[in-house]
Amino acid sequence: MIEDYMRWEQYILRRAPDFELKYDVGGRRYEIGPDDRVYVAGMGGSGVVGDLLRDLSALYDWPFDVVVVKDYFFRGRRGLMIAVSYSGNTVETITAAQEALRRGIPVVAITTGGRLAELGIPTIRVPKASAPRAALPQMFTAALWVLRRIYGIEFALPDSLPYDSALEERLKSVISRRPTIVAPASMQGVAYRVKNEINENAKMDSPVEILPEAHHNWIEGASSPLMALTSEQIPLEHRRRVEITVDLVGGELFKVDMTIGGVLTFLKHVGLATAKLALERGIDPLKTPRIDLIKQRL
Repeated sequence: MIEDYMRWEQYILRRAPDFELKYDVGGRRYEIGPDDRVYVAGMGGSGVVGDLLRDLSALYDWPFDVVVVKDYFFRGRRGLMIAVSYSGNTVETITAAQEALRRGIPVVAITTGGRLAELGIPTIRVPKASAPRAALPQMFTAALWVLRRIYGIEFALPDSLPYDSALEERLKSVISRRPTIVAPASMQGVAYRVKNEINENAKMDSPVEILPEAHHNWIEGASSPLMALTSEQIPLEHRRRVEITVDLVGGELFKVDMTIGGVLTFLKHVGLATAKLALERGIDPLKTPRIDLIKQRL
C-alpha cells in the first residue's frame, strides 16, 4: 500500500478516455449532454471522488452542481450520473445507477470491472491498486476527463506529486493524537478523505466538523486536539472561520493548495502517514476486517 501512495503520480490518467455519448440499455435510449446537475455515486474510497469534485466545482464555479450519492436510494429527476466503484461490485452504487437509468438519467461508470461494468453503460476502466482508497488518482482524474468532455471544463494535471518527509512526520504526529478535523465547507471533501484514511488505514477514530455550521453548535463543546484545514484558494470568510477556531481552541493548521495537484499531494501524504502509523502499532493498514464482516452479514 505504501508503494501505491508513493507512485500516485503514475496513476494519474494523462489522456482523455473514450466513451459513448449515446447508448441503449434495456431498449431505452440515453444521451449524455451538459446539465446543471451532476450526481456522483460511490462509497468509501470510491465515493471520495464525488466529495472532491463538489469542492472543486464550488471553488472554481463550474457550470453544474455536484450532488454526492452515498446510499442505495436515488431520487434525482434529471441530470447526469457518474457511478464510481473501484471493484464494480458496490451494491449501493450499482443500485443507485440502476435507479438513475430507470428514471431516464444517463450514467457513466468508472471502475476496474465487476457488475457495474456489465450494465451496458459507458465504462471507463482504471488501473488497479492495493485498495480502493489507494486508487484515488486514477478514479478522480477519470471523472475529471468525463466532465471535460461533456462540459469543456479546464483543468491542469500535475507533472508530479512531490514527497515531503517533514509534512508526513507532522501529519503522523497530529493524527496519532486522534484529532477533530475542522474544515470549511469549501474543503469538506478533503476533510472527509482525511477522516476516512485515519479510519481505514490507521484504524482510529477522528470526527469531522464543518464550518460555518460548526460555529453555531460544536464550538461551545470543542476541545483540543484539532487538525484544521485551510487554503489560499477558498473564500476569505472561510479562511477567517478556520483561523478564529484555531485561535480559540488551539490546534495544528494545514494549508492545502486546492488545485488537483495540491489536493492529491496533500492526500498522498495523509495516506502515507496513516498507513505508517498503523504499521508502527503492529496493524496491517490494508486489511479492513469490520468492513469485510459487514459485507458478509449483508
